[in-house]
Amino acid sequence: MSGLTTFGIDLRTERGRRTVAVLLVDGVPLVRMLDGYDPMPAEEVLGTGALVPVDPPQRVALYECACGGGVGCANVSWVISERRGRVRWKDAASVSMYGGALPPEDVEDFDEHERRPRPLDIPDFTFEAGQYRAAISRAREVFAERRP
Repeated sequence: MSGLTTFGIDLRTERGRRTVAVLLVDGVPLVRMLDGYDPMPAEEVLGTGALVPVDPPQRVALYECACGGGVGCANVSWVISERRGRVRWKDAASVSMYGGALPPEDVEDFDEHERRPRPLDIPDFTFEAGQYRAAISRAREVFAERRP
């Protein structure tokens, strides 16, 4: 995929009462490209602000291992940045030290192998920043309405 893509979030209730954030690229669930991974809990993706670019850019885990190990086993991550009205997800990689969507604070607690992202053959994505932020805002509103 090249050029600008559209971003969306579909909130789905799975595994009992757990709500997950299914991320959409051009209307297609991104999970279709990620064999062996599941969507993250909506609380991790939306509640932490993980999707919102920060300066300096950071690597954020957005999908978790489907093996049953859950968050922290192996996660699909991207470096999320914003520049000139564009949000970019780049350098997709598997990371194992994340206990959620955001990077751990004490990376020194992990060995070299756990700290090193392992590149994945997944393209970079570039979104128009206004459309991207509007999709996050809509998903946050829907998620807030669903929470008890």
